[in-house]
Amino acid sequence: MTEAQIEQLALDIFQNTLDYDVAHAANLSKERQNSDVILRGRLEKAIATINPQIPTEAQEEAIKQVFRITTGNVLSDNEAFHTLLTRG
Repeated sequence: MTEAQIEQLALDIFQNTLDYDVAHAANLSKERQNSDVILRGRLEKAIATINPQIPTEAQEEAIKQVFRITTGNVLSDNEAFHTLLTRG
């Protein structure tokens, strides 16, 4: 199985099984720079949607915390992000 086939299989699962919206990078040029890893506008909207009871200031602080994760190591960054999502 090639990398492209694995990627397509994963995209199909996200889209068809988990009901995610799939967006290709070329279609996101208005939302991000090529160096952006996080789509800030989508993150802001998701936090506001999932946590409407939390004050705006707290939502903004949560976003700042996400963008402060920079250990210089991808694995460590992913672990820190996962911890932030699951434990706050």
